[in-house]
Amino acid sequence: MNNNKIGIMNFSRSYNLTVLRSYSLTVLRTFGLSILIVLLMVSCKKDDANPYLETWKQQNEKAFNDLAYNPVFTELRMSGTPGSIYYRVLEQGEGKPVFYNSRAEVYYKGWFVATNEDYAIKAGTVFDQRLFDDGVTFKLAISAQAADSYTYSQVIDGWKIALQYMVEGDKWEVWIPYRYAYGEQGSSGIPGFSTLAFEIELVKAIDPDEFESSTESGGSQYYDPYYYNPYYY
Repeated sequence: MNNNKIGIMNFSRSYNLTVLRSYSLTVLRTFGLSILIVLLMVSCKKDDANPYLETWKQQNEKAFNDLAYNPVFTELRMSGTPGSIYYRVLEQGEGKPVFYNSRAEVYYKGWFVATNEDYAIKAGTVFDQRLFDDGVTFKLAISAQAADSYTYSQVIDGWKIALQYMVEGDKWEVWIPYRYAYGEQGSSGIPGFSTLAFEIELVKAIDPDEFESSTESGGSQYYDPYYYNPYYY
């Protein structure tokens, strides 16, 4: 092999190594820059977090967790769910129970359990109610199948859990953590991470075979008292 060919091969190898090094440095710089951008975004997100909301979350979680040491309240955990609610019985009824696909009529009032000046909220402030003495009940559905667009509304998960342990005539005080209420986002007038307390009086339980289903085959197809009902666990 002559010297010219050797020189060309050496030059080619040197050039390839230079290109490879340059490419490697470019990849590393790009990768490093991407990591830096991600870290900056996470940092900015933490800096932009609402300090009032975090304080509110801690206050509400403490109020709820303190009930574990209150002998008046009982923890209630529905089968198949990770969390729980707390309740105490104010009045004991003797009527029909509520099933997963029932409708129901209740009186209720709900209030906040924590105080926070930033939100202008005081513990005990009532945010919603259907008065117990006006004769007009709030109509609800436990499951989506039993709900309709006009009269029987769906309710928060904490209500669904509590009502399935109640019978007609029961009046309970129920404390519901945010994950079974309005979550991290909240609702109108209710900040995210709110633990909510309710007084609920179950006036009437309506079995699925007592109302007409929105399906052609009738409501009885949804009736399964062994499904998601605490009386059978």
